[in-house]
Parts: sequence; structure tokens; C-alpha cells
Amino acid sequence: MLEDLDIAKVLIEAFDNDETGILLYDQKDNLCFANKPMFTRFNRLNVNYEIGENVYDRMKKFKKLKILPEEEIDQRILNYEKVKKTKVASHYVIKGPTGRWIQIRDNLTPSGYILTVMTNVTDIIEQDLERKRLFEAIENFPGGVMFWDENDQLIVSNKRNQEIMKQAGINFVLEKGIKYEQMLKKQVNSNLYILPKGISKTRYIKKNKIRVANFHETLKNFVLEKIYLKQ
Repeated sequence: MLEDLDIAKVLIEAFDNDETGILLYDQKDNLCFANKPMFTRFNRLNVNYEIGENVYDRMKKFKKLKILPEEEIDQRILNYEKVKKTKVASHYVIKGPTGRWIQIRDNLTPSGYILTVMTNVTDIIEQDLERKRLFEAIENFPGGVMFWDENDQLIVSNKRNQEIMKQAGINFVLEKGIKYEQMLKKQVNSNLYILPKGISKTRYIKKNKIRVANFHETLKNFVLEKIYLKQ
């Protein structure tokens, strides 16, 4: 069974081999622990962490060297002080001086120390930004754009589609989750489409449902084939 000292060594070893930055400040706001990544991460900027360094002195150094925008440095101080005052953990995300997006989380320990955890969330943030750019592109596309899932439920529809429905006098909201058949019935019954000669509205709707189902099946088989070929 591990003794307390051995457990502490194992924990420090684990922290040192994790990309996540870990800092511990004492009751006087002086750094008393930093894992290995935090000692090497700022080599290029020549502002490495030092045991005993005061968090406020470090923030002054950052301001003097203009490593981060001043408002981000002020935010760092505010978050730190907020946690000390409220005793409730708090976090925020900034773009660090190395270009990575970092989530900074401060937490007050029962003995009055501040534990700061810095996590690289670049992939998550960039994916979110990419989704936002895609949504904006879809929303501002001059033609109607709709995406449906494998159950024929609406994922997203841009504003142009709603404008087309309104112009045609169709009182139907294209909201997430509606079924393709619901929309199609409303459009057909409102005479939005010119139906082929000799085809009733009911038959037209049925044929389109089959066409969509066949498309999904073809797409699924295509994806499965690609996976099989990769294996």
C-alpha cells in the first residue's frame, strides 16, 4: 500500500506527464507548485513560472511585456479574485500567447489555496467556430438550403426557405425536428408545386417519400462500403 509521500510523488509524476497546466497558489497568492508543462510552455516568451512568484507580480510582468491584451490580463485577475471571494470555482476561455485556446479554471481549496487548471481546448473552440461559419454561410446563401437527418427530421433550414414559404402563402414554420413528410404535405396541399399530369397529391407525396428513403439507403450503403474498403 502506498504511503502518503509515495502517493504525492505519483500524483506529481502524473501531473508532469499531462499536457494540462496545473498551478497552485498559497494563501498569500504565491506560486507553490507548477507541473512540468508550465515550466516549459513559456520558454519562447521568456516568462517561465517560478516557485514563490506572486500571481499579481506575474500579471504586471505580462502587462509590461504586452504578452496578452490588457483586458485579458484583467480578466485573469478578476476570475482569480472572484474565486477567492465567493469560494466557488470559475472558468473562462482565452486565446493564449502561443496561439492556443485555453480554458482557465480556478478553484479554492478548503485550506485557502487556489488551484488553477489550464486546459487546451483549441480543437473544441475551432470546431465551434467552424460550425458558426458554416451556419452563417448557410443562413446567408441566396437559395433555400435544408439539411435532414436519417429519420427525415429537419436539422437546419436557412431563412430563404421560410421566405419562400411565406411568399407562397404557406403558414408553416420550418423548425428543427419537423418531419420531411409534414413539410411536403403542407407544400403540396398549398399548391406550391406543379404536379405531373395524372398524379394526385397523395401519390406525389408517397413517391417523394420513397425517393428520399432510397437516397438514405444508397448513402448508407456507400458509407458502409467505404468503411469496408478501409479495413
